[in-house]
Amino acid sequence: MGRSLVLALLAGLAIVAPPPSVAGEHPPNILLIAVDDMGYDTPESFGGWVEGLTPHIDSLAREGMVFSNAYNTSSRCAPSRGSIMTGLYQDNYAEKRGSSDTTVREGVRTIPEYLREKNYMTGLFGKDTHYRPLEKYAFDVVSPMAAMAVGRSPELYARNIANFIDEALVAGRPFFVSANTHDPHRPYAGAPGESESLQRRFKSETRKLKEKPEFILPPAVTAFSDRGIEAPGFIPDHELVREEFGYYLNSSHRADQFVGAMLQTLEDKGVLDDTLVIFHSDNGMHWPFAKSNVYVASVKTPFVIYWQGRSVAGTRSNALVSTVDILPTILEATGIPAPDGLPGKSLLPLLDNPGKAQHEQVFATLNAKGDIRYEMRSVIGEQYIYIYNKWVDGKAVYHNGKYPGGLALKGFEAAARESAAAKRRFDFFYHRVPEELYDLRQDPNALHNLVGEAIAATTLQAMRQLMLDKLTANDDPYLENYQALLERISVNSGTAQPVWSMDFEDVQPGSPAAQLLQHEKLSLAPGRGVAGSTGLRAEYTGFEKGSERIGKHLFLPEPGLEFSLNYDVSFDKDFQFVKGGKLLGLGPARHITGGRPIIPEGWSARVTFKDGGGIKLYTYHQDMQGQYGDRGYIQQPFTFEKERYYSVSLHVRVNDPPEASNGFSRLYVDGKLIERHENLRLRGTGGDATLVNKFMFSSFHGGHSPDNAPRDKAGNYTTVYATFDNISVYPGERVRPGPGR
Repeated sequence: MGRSLVLALLAGLAIVAPPPSVAGEHPPNILLIAVDDMGYDTPESFGGWVEGLTPHIDSLAREGMVFSNAYNTSSRCAPSRGSIMTGLYQDNYAEKRGSSDTTVREGVRTIPEYLREKNYMTGLFGKDTHYRPLEKYAFDVVSPMAAMAVGRSPELYARNIANFIDEALVAGRPFFVSANTHDPHRPYAGAPGESESLQRRFKSETRKLKEKPEFILPPAVTAFSDRGIEAPGFIPDHELVREEFGYYLNSSHRADQFVGAMLQTLEDKGVLDDTLVIFHSDNGMHWPFAKSNVYVASVKTPFVIYWQGRSVAGTRSNALVSTVDILPTILEATGIPAPDGLPGKSLLPLLDNPGKAQHEQVFATLNAKGDIRYEMRSVIGEQYIYIYNKWVDGKAVYHNGKYPGGLALKGFEAAARESAAAKRRFDFFYHRVPEELYDLRQDPNALHNLVGEAIAATTLQAMRQLMLDKLTANDDPYLENYQALLERISVNSGTAQPVWSMDFEDVQPGSPAAQLLQHEKLSLAPGRGVAGSTGLRAEYTGFEKGSERIGKHLFLPEPGLEFSLNYDVSFDKDFQFVKGGKLLGLGPARHITGGRPIIPEGWSARVTFKDGGGIKLYTYHQDMQGQYGDRGYIQQPFTFEKERYYSVSLHVRVNDPPEASNGFSRLYVDGKLIERHENLRLRGTGGDATLVNKFMFSSFHGGHSPDNAPRDKAGNYTTVYATFDNISVYPGERVRPGPGR
């Protein structure tokens, strides 16, 4: 059937002749309400902390069923909405897999196409440029967002949808309305530059319209400006962050007015009791670590179903549900058989049994924005979220280093200049790691990545398998990339035998332990090792350059790209921690330390102690900013206590190929990741000599100043002691969870 699009300027309505009517039962009307870029915890009914912000959403939640663990499949508008309308993930419905493309390919059916079987009159109101191609969606009526105050006038939406319902009632046809406000998408209500930004968006939205509507400013909302309300905790707090959060709340309040207008329209037309209402947001806030990511803040959505006579007021489901469940729900409600192979399931059984499970995990994907690629996948369970960042290669910077984050990003940057913790968070925003794992019960804001921590090793393996299963089931375009990552992890998992391991109980001639004992400052210490075993006693004698150097380097049997050094250490009660004190490390054949100039074949990665017993990484690499080794990203603070053992692990991977910046050094204590230095170019040239070649027992009170020397109470140089035990080097990753293990 031919389709002609005619723009009605006053109402902003495009009407297409309906298909021939068909006989059959009278299924429910359907109203699918979507707000734009609203965080899952913005409404009070979903944990929001701003009183009076969303009264209409909260009223709908009280009258219907709340789904407290609902997730979108993407955190960008077009892929998310395409997934809802097709019941498929982006790479399964789009023409160009693995890209930003959201063009629905031939052979994939959309909700309006299904509903033709039941003679539905279908209407799209707002976000019309996000459904591609529009003809494929086969809406009978399209009301462009541009003609409704750029998607931000509840009154114009209500007027247009009321006219549409009248048309459907006159025709005696059930209706499907997809109602899509542009709130609380940027620009925010009351924010500086709001009008100018809306005019630019208006021009973009009307570029392909044959008849241009009039530009109309949306109703002003300023009630939440300048209230200094604290924003969600996934970015650091700052006055600029709070300022923009106020503008975001203004827009969220107007989005709530839109929801109220939609429900009031149904009631005014006498069809509320005959309508299945589904409410959701298409993705999270347009803020750093939310939109255009795959964290919980990115894809979790407030979600409500109201259906008079089927849903029960005040009920709540904690089941994991996905927006791919919306299409099967609509098909069951309308009596249309669902095709085989859909990843989602109808939610109607949960209306009858709120305690029923839906999915064991949900899945989210992201490929790109235009040519800006940042391929991400996440598997989300009840407790953990696991993320695969395919785009991370040691060189790429997230969003090309130009995420459009408004005042929130400026506040984030300002906080990073004022706080070391905020700076670490900011650095991580643009420079990720291939894998991320978070405990949602303990860490809902995803601040502490558990990848690499021994205590999470079993969970990490389980989540890796779930990711592999999801990618395989979806025929994901990046399945082979993930398999390659898992293969490398498997090869370097630390399940291999150690290169060597020293426990100092039975030292054999010529062994690595015997070679260490050749140093005059190292000796056996019976009874002082872990659990009363024999340890290795290190003697630190003060002199004018700190303490006398204990330097003993052992070459590994074979060099390699990646090794883990593990050792237990205990400091005597009289031990003195000073700035720049050195412990043990790894290096190439020709290591660089001591402030010497970096050379292409030289680097080193060592662990150091600080004043007061702190610990840090100390890495010499090709792109050092100063003369001495660089610090890494502090994952969590740590301080040694004296007279107890700790297990220290240093995991190092050399960049490969030499021109890449994909090397790293990571420091763990008792299995917990303390500090990491990612995206390193340790070596600047190739060859075996530039790989990890040797274990460096290079320990002393650092610097070249007598101020760093151990001294007695009278100020004279003195000798202090530490004891080492269970020193081992493994190929790949091997992180010891505690002393002696």
